[in-house]
Amino acid sequence: MLGHMLLNVVLGVIWCFLVEDFRASTFVVGYLVGALVMYGSRRMLGEVMFFRKTVVLVKLLAVFLRELVVANVQVAWWILRPRLRVQPALIRVPITLETDAAITALAGMISLTPGTVTVDVAPDRRSLDVHCLNVPDIEATRQSIQTMFEQPLRELER
Repeated sequence: MLGHMLLNVVLGVIWCFLVEDFRASTFVVGYLVGALVMYGSRRMLGEVMFFRKTVVLVKLLAVFLRELVVANVQVAWWILRPRLRVQPALIRVPITLETDAAITALAGMISLTPGTVTVDVAPDRRSLDVHCLNVPDIEATRQSIQTMFEQPLRELER
């Protein structure tokens, strides 16, 4: 997969040289043209799995950005309205990720989202301890983390 992705990046750079324009938008166009060429050549290249993984990655980033914006608004609201009751909690979130990179990415996404921070990774790497600023329902919070962040990371791991 990494080889195909690198080849696509190289095709994007070659496109920039061909059109003699080195802006990011030109690279993106070249990357997309390269992706189409690779998709058309998939029999020769073998199964190009990174196309599916790219879609999963884009969806994961979109979900993360949405959650980032929503969490920022919520935390700002809690700060501006100090009389609101928050229910902080330290919760253990079971995970099934295999690689250190995926676990680190999950912990990073949790910590970058305002109102949550990853405190610890269990020694067996099967759970994360997460501090949340407001947790009305612990199980729903666990499910939310697993569904929105862990599940796509698991797909990217394969």
